[in-house]
Amino acid sequence: MDKTPFSVYDFFAYLASGAMIVVTVDYLFGEQLVLRPSLSPQLYLLLVIASYVVGQVISHLSAVVLEQWLVKRLLGGSTGLLLAGEHSGSRWARLFPQYFHGLKASTAARVIAQAERRGCKLTGDELYDHCYAVVTEASERAASRLDYLKNQYGFARNIAFAFFCSAVMIVYEDVTGPRRVSMRWAMAGIAVSVCMLYRYLKFYREYASELLKRYAELPATL
Repeated sequence: MDKTPFSVYDFFAYLASGAMIVVTVDYLFGEQLVLRPSLSPQLYLLLVIASYVVGQVISHLSAVVLEQWLVKRLLGGSTGLLLAGEHSGSRWARLFPQYFHGLKASTAARVIAQAERRGCKLTGDELYDHCYAVVTEASERAASRLDYLKNQYGFARNIAFAFFCSAVMIVYEDVTGPRRVSMRWAMAGIAVSVCMLYRYLKFYREYASELLKRYAELPATL
């Protein structure tokens, strides 16, 4: 009972993204509670709980849309891209150059050699799972570093999705609602969403890169 059940990630990745949606919905379609000079402690607690729950939903949806669909299906999994070479021929490489920048050839060769020594003939996500299991078992420090990068890309992914959803709701209210909302807010939301999407891809690639580099430098024993 001496430890709080919530982590820093809970606050920044769940509460922050959930609060963005709750505030947007309240302002556009609700009672505009955020404009009131004061709120009761009970209402504050309710808003915090609602933000956390909505943040969990946003996290799930952003993982499906941005991680599963955009990254893994459209752009290609980070593990395969990192091992493919320092530069990619994908048509998306100009739009997301940092994500498509692979490992140096010598580093990629050490990763493959390490996998061969361990009898691993997997590729893609299966190779990623193998590397993750081996590296986190071998080093708590490496596991901690990977957790940090995972929290970073999870936060950026959730915020990017939340700001995009807020921008869509502002456009919808501007077109169909009884009161017009300045489209500058929607444009600002899209701008932040795009910036955080690039941050997400940066940390997502860095996470996989860190994992593969740590794996390559493990002792050459089974």
